[in-house]
Amino acid sequence: YQLIIKVLSMEITSNLIPESVRHILRNEWSECDPKLSEFLRTLSQQGADECWHKHSTFKEHLFNVWRMMKIWNQSEEVCRMALFHSSYSNSYVNLALFDLQKDRDKVKSLVGNNAEELIYKMCVIPRHPFVFSTVLPDAKIPDEGYTVKHIKTNEDVTLSKEMVGMILTFTMADFSDQWLDYMFANHNNSHSWDESKYSLEGALWPSDGKPGMWMSLISRMGKLVRQSGHTPIPPVFNHCTEVLSEENESKSINAYWDVMLNGPVCN
Repeated sequence: YQLIIKVLSMEITSNLIPESVRHILRNEWSECDPKLSEFLRTLSQQGADECWHKHSTFKEHLFNVWRMMKIWNQSEEVCRMALFHSSYSNSYVNLALFDLQKDRDKVKSLVGNNAEELIYKMCVIPRHPFVFSTVLPDAKIPDEGYTVKHIKTNEDVTLSKEMVGMILTFTMADFSDQWLDYMFANHNNSHSWDESKYSLEGALWPSDGKPGMWMSLISRMGKLVRQSGHTPIPPVFNHCTEVLSEENESKSINAYWDVMLNGPVCN
């Protein structure tokens, strides 16, 4: 009888695991994307294993963001964009794996035209200033979207409302993989992006290892994704319907860190 209950319990639990997650848990990469092995091999050939990025190799970061987007059931082209998202370098990270002027056709033949176009846009827009200084303060995405400046040519780049939602969805995953306060000068829980306060000396891994203040920020992005028309909605923060307050996040971090430093309180 106990064995039957155990088997039924395992079957019910298994049925609760989305198929995309099960493939990842089982390392069934060809089921996730039939070209994934080729993509990863290409990233290695371009030197992504040899570049350090925040707290891992650049390739590990790219793969982690791809995996998160896959778990969130984003489209194939959006997931492929996530895997190559900074490969032409971008407005704040100079880790070019491909030459923006010479290699676009090569990347198109590898990932497809639509995915490459997304990769290109992600690399030429001023994403951090756009998200931090424009979208989040606005707290609403205009129906007409936004127009931003190309970081190299200063030409206009048009971003539709849905595209902004996709950028925010990607940024949620991107930050979730790498946000640590000592890297982003977020010492006062300000959720700001202040490059003038960035300290190279303070960004040495692993620093003190204290969790960063980022979940409240991500939850605010999620609320904007819901109004953008982009789908699927990331299945976090109750499908992006709730915002975690900075106060509650700070209390949680400080309680956790107190236990880490001083041990649990035993009554």
